[in-house]
Amino acid sequence: MLSSIALVVPILLTANAQEKRPTESRVQTTSGWELQVTNSTAIPLEAYRVRIECPPVASGHPQVFEKNQDALMNFNPDVVVDPGKAQSIKIPDAVSQCEGGIIGAIFADGSTFGTPDGIAYLYAMRQGLRDGLLFAQPLLGRISSGQLEPQDAAKLLDEKRDQIQSDRSLSVPQWMGEAHALTIVAVLLNEQVDLRVPSDRTPQHQPIIQEYADKAKVTTKRAHSVVISRKLAEWLTALSESAQPSQ
Repeated sequence: MLSSIALVVPILLTANAQEKRPTESRVQTTSGWELQVTNSTAIPLEAYRVRIECPPVASGHPQVFEKNQDALMNFNPDVVVDPGKAQSIKIPDAVSQCEGGIIGAIFADGSTFGTPDGIAYLYAMRQGLRDGLLFAQPLLGRISSGQLEPQDAAKLLDEKRDQIQSDRSLSVPQWMGEAHALTIVAVLLNEQVDLRVPSDRTPQHQPIIQEYADKAKVTTKRAHSVVISRKLAEWLTALSESAQPSQ
């Protein structure tokens, strides 16, 4: 038996939010509760932040559920919610009846919806992601020139991630974004796997790693670093256009 709960709208919305907004509903399925996010606008929905908070219990601590979804965090177009489409995320049964919902959203044209804090959180994650990719990019150049082994570069990325854990100048979302980027590139280097990016589906895609190695007559490790570096450059370009709120 499916059931839903009325949408709880955040009290403070930006002027931009009142023009465009996703809609949401809570649905009980056989596997538990879900929050269904529907893009009822004509613009693709790139990112959104959900926060649901229950009143404090006897212990004095409220129960909070948070979820951030952003196509740019993994450079994955499949996460984008196209106009008229919906996306579902699982929510714990314990918070299914509590107040909250989408508190921040970013659309593909740069317009936003939600509270100032909710929107700022999403942009801070993107800024942290960009910082992490910028740190990783020169290491790939050193691998391609033969100055550094992939595993040694991965260790430097892991060390950087450990270092920022104690960096008090970073906000939580900035740290999350930067740590996410450092982890992704470290895994790519350690496992010598490719990075999926949107251009893979286009005629302008980057070369296949082994094909590049054969053509350029370089080792697979060096070819891997060159191709991944080019794909990170694509990712950084997308972030440079979307890491700050549009004016």
